[in-house]
Amino acid sequence: MAVVQEQIHSVLVLEDDTVLSSALKDFLEEEGWEVDCAGTAAEARTKLASHIYDLVLADYRLPDQDALTVFDEIHERSPLTKVMLMTGVVNGEIATQAFRKGASDLIYKPFEIAELEERINKLMAAGVSLEEVSPPGENGIECPDIIGESGALKRVLQMTDMVARTKATALITGESGTGKELVALTIHQRSARRKKAFVAINCGAIPEHLLEDELFGHVKGAYTDARGERMGKFEKADQGSLFLDEIGNMPLSLQMKLLRVLELQQLERLGSNDIIKTDVRIIAATNCD
Repeated sequence: MAVVQEQIHSVLVLEDDTVLSSALKDFLEEEGWEVDCAGTAAEARTKLASHIYDLVLADYRLPDQDALTVFDEIHERSPLTKVMLMTGVVNGEIATQAFRKGASDLIYKPFEIAELEERINKLMAAGVSLEEVSPPGENGIECPDIIGESGALKRVLQMTDMVARTKATALITGESGTGKELVALTIHQRSARRKKAFVAINCGAIPEHLLEDELFGHVKGAYTDARGERMGKFEKADQGSLFLDEIGNMPLSLQMKLLRVLELQQLERLGSNDIIKTDVRIIAATNCD
């Protein structure tokens, strides 16, 4: 039974015992993982600043600090990263703190490799499910439309690649002009929905009464100028992705209607009581807090 599915890319082993660290590195590399190792919390922070990992295996006791001190940083940089705490201390308080800090699993030392393999399999299969996607570029983060070599941009692309392989709704934040729509399109192109439509709409550039029509469409006679049926953005994006740019500018009254569509995965065109089923992945963006 192999630990690594094709989509899984990298793991950080945070362990100060060099013998165990080396053994874990050899095992994981044999299973297809890209492996980085760190022996202290400080060294782990350095690596986390330049890379986003699918999994972190962290020993509780480290020479400088306990591993829990870096858990917040791990999840701040990458909420999708799974964390497994390794410890030889059977202590309920430690376990409670670990899970409160965002640990996904805990394994007690000493453990057999077969047990670790089984636990990693279950861990990576749990939570947000991974979708089947086309292979990324040779370095795992290349995108033909996004060009750059900076560490910050590479981290953005690593996160984009991870998000694309899930079914999760995504929120992209950043100032105007930083390329949020391009990131959204990259998520779509790398996802299992890539063969379906990518539909974008700027929620802040359209008046409220027109925005509802744009999103949900209308039937003939819905209002004075409605001379025929019109398909909304949700229907156009069915089976694909809908990019809601500047979502923070959407009027509250319309947010309530949008929430109902997201919860029930169905909508009604303006002027109609007929239910239309919809299967859309939402990618939203905002330049506001």
